[in-house]
Parts: sequence; structure tokens; C-alpha cells
Amino acid sequence: STLDRSSAASDVYKRQSPNTTILNSSVIAADTFKVGVGVTLYSSGDAYFAGIAKAQLFNSLSDIEFKENIQTVDSALDKVMSLRGVSFDWKDSKEPSFGVIAQELEQVLPELVYGESSKAVNYNGLVGILIESIKDMKQEIMSLNEEIQSLKQSINN
Repeated sequence: STLDRSSAASDVYKRQSPNTTILNSSVIAADTFKVGVGVTLYSSGDAYFAGIAKAQLFNSLSDIEFKENIQTVDSALDKVMSLRGVSFDWKDSKEPSFGVIAQELEQVLPELVYGESSKAVNYNGLVGILIESIKDMKQEIMSLNEEIQSLKQSINN
């Protein structure tokens, strides 16, 4: 399928700048649609891709201006210890991969799992928990090192 650039589809295709094209994705209906260099797709809803979406970089909105009720994750290490990292092969492509099982993650962190029949994982949401769990581990290591030093001193005295 090709993109119709006629006047009837003028709201579909418009040039914002010499290097950027904006496509109104709610109007595009095609079995295949190729996007080239300098094309930006904006969607006010969800976007679904079959297969692999590739880019040099995917950014996730994380600005404090869009957040409220910000709290440091409590018991992050306990949460991480309840998770299982897995290796697996995708059924369709037979490609090997690594990740988590959505249904298992949902038992520990339900806010990171989306969907009813086919579940999806917000892997970006794991980053904050992993950061805090590393900090928890560092605290445990420091505490154990202090205890070791104390025991060494008591043995030497």
C-alpha cells in the first residue's frame, strides 16, 4: 500500500520542516507501511507492531513535569528476588531472547503488565526497581564489611 498524498488526504501527510514529516496515524490503514528517514509518526493512542521494531534509540518520557506522587521504591531487592529472568525462543520466529514472563511479573509488579489475553511488559518500569535493588545490595555489602572489620578487630585484640 502507498501513502495517498492527495488533497483528500492532506491531513494525513504534511511537511513540518525540511527534515520531518508528520503522519496522522489514525488515518493510515494499510497491510504494510514503510517509513523512511526523516519521518516521525505521532499517535494519540497505542501503536502495535508485529515483529521487531528497530531504531538506534528509543526514548521514554520521564520528565518530572509529567509525574506526581513520586516515591522511592521500598523493598526493591525483595521485589527483584521474587522475579525470574528467563531465556526463551519466540514461537513465531524461533529467535532466542531474554526477559521475564508477564504472568510471573504480574504477581510481583502488576503495574508493569498490560493486556488481558496477550500480556505486554513495561521493561522500562523495571529500571527504577533494579537501581534501588542495587543500592539495597550495596548497603548490605557495606554492613557486612563493617561486621567483618569488627570481627577481625575482636580477633586481633
